[in-house]
Amino acid sequence: VYVGGEHFNLRTRDAARHCIRYLVMMEAFDKTSARHLEKEINKHVREQVKRDVLKPGSDGNLRIQHYFSGSDKIYLRLHKELVKPAGRNGCFYLLVF
Repeated sequence: VYVGGEHFNLRTRDAARHCIRYLVMMEAFDKTSARHLEKEINKHVREQVKRDVLKPGSDGNLRIQHYFSGSDKIYLRLHKELVKPAGRNGCFYLLVF
């Protein structure tokens, strides 16, 4: 994935890759086409990687940031720049230009 001319290699980042891939497949590129994390995105990613991906946060809610977490904070930056919330409704889309 390239964002702002910077390459983010997602070959070893299965959850992040499948999250972004799903949003592209669903053409979720703005708030009106955003997809729901718990009902749609998480279900797809879990099926693709065949394991639990997202862990509940301290309040018990799923967090999309967990797809992009790890010791290398570059992926958290990718999440902040590319995967955007569509308000407070649990839906997300890709910010593309």
